[in-house]
Parts: sequence; C-alpha cells; structure tokens
Amino acid sequence: MRVYLESHPSMQSTIYTLNPRKWQLKGEDDLGDYYVNRAGIVIIVKNFRGEPKVPDEFSKKAVIDYYDKKANPRFAFGLMKHDSGIRNVDVKLCYVGNVKSFLTIYALPQTTPGLMFVATLTVPFKNSCLEFKCQLAEKGLIGYRETVIATNHGAKADCYDVAYDKEFPDHPLTVVRRVIYKVVNDITIKALNRPPFYD
Repeated sequence: MRVYLESHPSMQSTIYTLNPRKWQLKGEDDLGDYYVNRAGIVIIVKNFRGEPKVPDEFSKKAVIDYYDKKANPRFAFGLMKHDSGIRNVDVKLCYVGNVKSFLTIYALPQTTPGLMFVATLTVPFKNSCLEFKCQLAEKGLIGYRETVIATNHGAKADCYDVAYDKEFPDHPLTVVRRVIYKVVNDITIKALNRPPFYD
C-alpha cells in the first residue's frame, strides 16, 4: 500500500525535517522530497513560493468556505461544486511547531470505480507554503464502508466520520487520515526567519 504525501527538492534541509526514526528520505526530484516509513507508506512534501493560496482567517469555517468556493490549482479539478461529486470529508486546525496550520481531506470521484481520498496538511508562511499531501484510492470491494455504516447506523450516518475509522482500519480514508494526523507531530520547522501567515 502506498500513500502519497506532497516539498521541493533540497528544501527539507533548510525549512523542515521529518522525524528520522519514523520517515526515511528516499529521493528528491522536481516533484518533491520522497519519504517512506516502516509500513512502506510513501509521502511527498512540496514547498510553494509566493503568497500562499489559503483563507485569510484561521478558522474551520473559513477553511471549508475557501476550498468549497475557490479553485484549488493543486487539485486541478476547478471549483468544488457540491454537484461535482467532490466531498469535504474532514477539516482540522492544528499547529506545526508554532505555525498555525490546517488539515483537509476530500473524497474525489475517479474515472474508474471508487473514490480517491486526498489528505493535505498546509503549513502557510507569509511568502511561501509547505504542503504535505497524501492520497489513496479505493480498490477491490468498493463502497463497503458506506454500506456497512448505513446498515448498522442508519442512512443518515456520516460514513466518513472519524468515529468509524476504527471499524475500517485498512480503508483508504482511515489510512490517509491516520497518516496526516500523525505527521503533524513528526515535523520540525527550521525556517525560523519565515514569519507564519497567521498571526
């Protein structure tokens, strides 16, 4: 199983580090820095230069509204319209060191059956942004999480709620959420001369 998190080559030595006991740097190229953990999960980290494309306000509602209404060039699917099949699964505010950051998870339709779950940790500075992105697609038995939860908990139950992750430890959503939640504590920010975007 591979999970893809997305920094810029050589940036890891000056901007951030990942806990070397958990993540091993495997390579660097134009797409970013590639890491792998003991479970074989691969992550990629990307550094964006220039003013970050993030909401002005640091709040959960602001993050949800921003990504629901704005085009996100890092996803390349345009506006996140509610009838597009793209669903906001999870948003969580967090700190990476002393930098106000946020996590987002979206479920995206694919050309093949099943959904792609994309989890992103965004660490914004005034004139740059670190983005850790992971994604994993459904394969094999498609929709079993939704079916089981609807059967056991009712049709109105939110099948993507984190409360159900323990029932589906190998589901793509569970895996990417577990990775993105844990990686927050594995990062050390070294760019002390970069002021955070949010005061």
